Amino acid sequence: MKMVKKLILSTIMALVLVLTIGCSNAEEKVKSNFEANLAALEMYKYDEKGISDALTEAEYKQIQTYNSKDKVSMIAQLTPLYGKENAEKIYETIVKLIQGVEKTVTVESSSKDKITLKVVSKALDTSKVMSEANTLVKSYVTDEKNYDKKEKEVQDDMTKMIIDLYNKKPTKEVTTMITYTKKDGKWQPPSNIQKLCEGIYTI
Repeated sequence: MKMVKKLILSTIMALVLVLTIGCSNAEEKVKSNFEANLAALEMYKYDEKGISDALTEAEYKQIQTYNSKDKVSMIAQLTPLYGKENAEKIYETIVKLIQGVEKTVTVESSSKDKITLKVVSKALDTSKVMSEANTLVKSYVTDEKNYDKKEKEVQDDMTKMIIDLYNKKPTKEVTTMITYTKKDGKWQPPSNIQKLCEGIYTI
């Protein structure tokens, strides 16, 4: 069950896009680009959530290439435990969970060479998820009525438990600061952008 957080985080592959924009309204452009990147990483379509206004189709496709690789990897990890059909169900649940994270992005501060975005989100509390998951699994494996069940039935039961846990969505409000720095006329995100983005969705 320790896989819970790993699976969620592996869905969030933060693709670093360096912005080449002038000083005019730079704050809003950096903000909209960041929001579009998050939406693309959440696997929304190109014409949704303002993605097409901030990203080129090539940039969007590059992000989806990362997402596709993650999907293959996650399904491969889940299939031996739950079966391929159930692995797909769990994956789709995780995608919906990530898309459902409530968040607001605002410009916290701005100068000629730095722009800081403030992201307030209701991140999934993975410690609560894993704690409850461990309790449920222990209860399941010690329940005598489950001893004679076939493998497929056990896989289906475990899948339902996991999906139900995800759907409960225990959350905690977190604040994440993302600072872009201007260098050689380009706005560059921090080197730990992936770690910061992970913190928006999970704790």
